[in-house]
Amino acid sequence: MATGRHPKQRTIFQSEEPITALGFLDDAKQALLYIVTTNRIMTYVTSGKGHGAPARLLDSLGSALGCVASMDSGEMIVGRDDAVYVYHGDAKSTVYAFEGQTPDPPLLYLVSRCL
Repeated sequence: MATGRHPKQRTIFQSEEPITALGFLDDAKQALLYIVTTNRIMTYVTSGKGHGAPARLLDSLGSALGCVASMDSGEMIVGRDDAVYVYHGDAKSTVYAFEGQTPDPPLLYLVSRCL
């Protein structure tokens, strides 16, 4: 992320809502920072094309603390009451909906290791 010895620090996101998770996706084209709050999910380009632009809204629904997992492949897995959502890059890629009773958050850990 840092190209120099002393990278310039700056605030890229500021809000009253708490940040519940952060994660990185680093591919050949760009490096993305996922920012998950209780009310939304955003991405910020840390390097590559689009670097320095404001954080981009991915989803207007966020997630609670402890309900987000980051995979080695760079995918961000988000658990909510209705489903498990998988985000890759700057888009929502897959949704696994629940039928019946909502599982406990530890299921998110299991799902993140099995996808």
